[in-house]
Amino acid sequence: MFKLGKSSFVLLLLAFITCDCALAVAEEAAKRLYLSEKDSSSSATRLSSMDMIKAVNENCSNVVITNDRGKADYVLETGSAWCCTPRGESRGYKFTLFNKDGNAMYATKTHTLGSAVKDVCNAMNAGKPKR
Repeated sequence: MFKLGKSSFVLLLLAFITCDCALAVAEEAAKRLYLSEKDSSSSATRLSSMDMIKAVNENCSNVVITNDRGKADYVLETGSAWCCTPRGESRGYKFTLFNKDGNAMYATKTHTLGSAVKDVCNAMNAGKPKR
């Protein structure tokens, strides 16, 4: 059987406590994002919540989507595609990010959902408006 000396035991115990505290801090650092859809004239150009949740989960490990606007740290306004094919397929994504005070922090328009979400995540993690 493996024996630990007092100093090894103390170091091991400190490692567990440090890891536990780091996890607690990481959980507290999660940013809450509320999705708000800007009016869209066609349901074909609307971005589904399911697609957004998937994109956020894949690209933003410290962001949680909430359906309670009052608890959100940020509001993301998703607009309709700026160009569509004749079949109504989306050609791009337009997002505007607002902070808790309602001030616009960031706006982006990209061809891929993943790129738009990454841009928004970077803006939230920076915590200040892009100028």
